[in-house]
Amino acid sequence: MMLWLATLALAQNAQQQPAGGFNAHGFKLAAHDADLRDPLIVQRPGAFTQGDWFVSGLAEYAKSPLVMVQQSEDGGQPTEVPVVDNLVGLNLSAGVAAHERVRFDILAPIYGLSTGADLASQGPALGDIRLATMLVGVRPDHVPGGGGPGLGLVGYVDLPSGNTDRFLGQPGVGGGAKVALTFETDQITLSGDVGGHFTEAVEGFSNVQGSDNLVASLGFGVLASDAVGLTLEGVLQPPFEANTFDFTDTAFPAEGILSVRYKAPSGGHWTFGGAAGLTDGPGVAAFRVFVGGGFGKVEPPRPPDFDPLGELSTTDLCPTEREVVNGWKDDDGCPDQLSALGVDVRYNGQSREADAEVVGPDGPRVERIGMQGLAIDAVPGSTWTVRATSGCLSGSATATAGEDPVQMLVELQPVYDSQVKVTVTDMEGQPLPEAQVLWQSVAPECVPPDPASVDATGVLTQRIAFGTHKAVVTAPMYNVYEEEVTFRSGDSKEITVQLGAALISVEKNQIKILEKVQFETAKAIIKPESFDLLNEVAATIITNPDLGRVEVSGHTDSRGSETYNQQLSERRAESVRKYLIEQGVSEQRLLAVGYGESNPIDTNKTPEGREANRRVEFNLIDAESDDEGSTP
Repeated sequence: MMLWLATLALAQNAQQQPAGGFNAHGFKLAAHDADLRDPLIVQRPGAFTQGDWFVSGLAEYAKSPLVMVQQSEDGGQPTEVPVVDNLVGLNLSAGVAAHERVRFDILAPIYGLSTGADLASQGPALGDIRLATMLVGVRPDHVPGGGGPGLGLVGYVDLPSGNTDRFLGQPGVGGGAKVALTFETDQITLSGDVGGHFTEAVEGFSNVQGSDNLVASLGFGVLASDAVGLTLEGVLQPPFEANTFDFTDTAFPAEGILSVRYKAPSGGHWTFGGAAGLTDGPGVAAFRVFVGGGFGKVEPPRPPDFDPLGELSTTDLCPTEREVVNGWKDDDGCPDQLSALGVDVRYNGQSREADAEVVGPDGPRVERIGMQGLAIDAVPGSTWTVRATSGCLSGSATATAGEDPVQMLVELQPVYDSQVKVTVTDMEGQPLPEAQVLWQSVAPECVPPDPASVDATGVLTQRIAFGTHKAVVTAPMYNVYEEEVTFRSGDSKEITVQLGAALISVEKNQIKILEKVQFETAKAIIKPESFDLLNEVAATIITNPDLGRVEVSGHTDSRGSETYNQQLSERRAESVRKYLIEQGVSEQRLLAVGYGESNPIDTNKTPEGREANRRVEFNLIDAESDDEGSTP
């Protein structure tokens, strides 16, 4: 923690501040990647693979990494003055494995704030950039449960890009080399390195004139789970040239570090922890706290499968082929494939698109299931549950994957989670016990499929699904009532309906309308004042399926040519048919026929007669042919 600067007897020297040129940060990261076995500072020759890479950032706060001790003029106790204090920085690092035995790393510290003696608060500054290379001679086996021993050589170069005036950079190019060792077991990792750091000597500091130093560190790691690793490290950096002053204890600067690293399934990782100075020395902070993370690619461990040709092995049934690591028979050494689990979502026997929650051995995930279904690569013996929803439809299924393909069928059913109460009366408020209620919707499965009758008090209570639906209320000899109602899940609503006198009546062979369908002159465009009438006709056809098919017949008077009148009657009949279909009548139940002027019901010699002849009729095609009276 302390850089001992003696002024001994001279007052002017007691007031003199250091001239800079010393890197007081003292915290250089090793590969800060997603490997839970890697320490922060100790170089570990782990079992990385070609193509592994990482980028990361570690934010840090360091308390008093550089302190000056001034000797008083009267021989009293020395005074400790922080030269670098409250250091805040961000350690950016990146690396890539060019080969399973060669990795290149770069570390770039950026300092955001520091304080110190006569320096006040300082803003952003760059530190020394380190370029490092690790060569692995003995590579641990890249297998689950630990790969045994590893041995490597680390070389690095420090570029003098740091701010020397603030003691955050060396005065010249530096570098060093280390021998690194590691040993991996199932949950324990023991790593260490030893080497030398060499840089330009610091002039003017009598106790650090020899700036080269020994670097030795040791790390002990524990895998708490497949996603969490804990590491305890000790770092020792004694200078090769010892301090010459009796009152100092800076010969062996040492620091202890504790870190926790979490690895997410996506490849990202988070690190947090702290450090404390074990002895006093330059670059050793009183304490540090840090937090950060990064992202990258780390090849997961795989079972060994490197048997030479002609050599038998009881653990590798396919010595000439590589094992496919997929969670299924990963210890037999053979390139097996996962089972196929197919998911099909249906309603009434028809495939449907649906949103689904798929729950497997690794937990839930959200999938979109299309008309062609969903294919899942599943480990044989694993259990999967699919919960699918499509609008108001919902369903679930569970299946166990086998070695052969397995098909899972999810049957959807309507979820009627809302309730509606419909009360039907006449205009005087008297109940209409013969009334019926039919629900229509763009999603027919979300409403009751058939008309339902009210009870003797004119009341009907029904279950219905969420969404916007249209209620169509009818009663014999009364008009039709229509209303759109929006339901949310769990709603309970009440609707009161009053029906007036009907505009139509149903006779034996015809739906008789009590007023005419109005068209624009000489056109097939229906006037808006006829919409209510046609809505009643549509509701009557829908709520009375026993009426069968209906012929929409168009008629004209005799004015104009016969050909023109024929064509006009056909177009008007087709226009009415299309309107009824838009109101929900099945097009299979409607037939449009134009009769022109061929079937008059009155004389064409008077305006009143011609008006009567211009008409649309609704004839019941499937009605029995007899001459008995009409039935309302």
